[in-house]
Amino acid sequence: MDMGSVVLAHFLLKEKLQKMGMLGCLLCIVGSTVVVLHALEEKFLTSVQEIWELAIQPAFLSYTASAIHCDIVFGFVLVLLIVARLILWFIQEYAR
Repeated sequence: MDMGSVVLAHFLLKEKLQKMGMLGCLLCIVGSTVVVLHALEEKFLTSVQEIWELAIQPAFLSYTASAIHCDIVFGFVLVLLIVARLILWFIQEYAR
């Protein structure tokens, strides 16, 4: 749950937050604050060459490759699981 949902649920729906939920919210706030305070100063890019130099750095390339790999693997796994369940359901319902 994101913080906005938690706050809205508390005030609008009168939901009570348990201790672990409060701890989670606190950790989200502290983590966001730490990330913002330690962020690098923003650098304005002025040319396509600068963007290209950033795009071919090994860290960015490995991150991009791993993200694409995970998307493909999880996509196939989810599709196969859903299709397998649908096939089994179809056989169970209509093959009598």
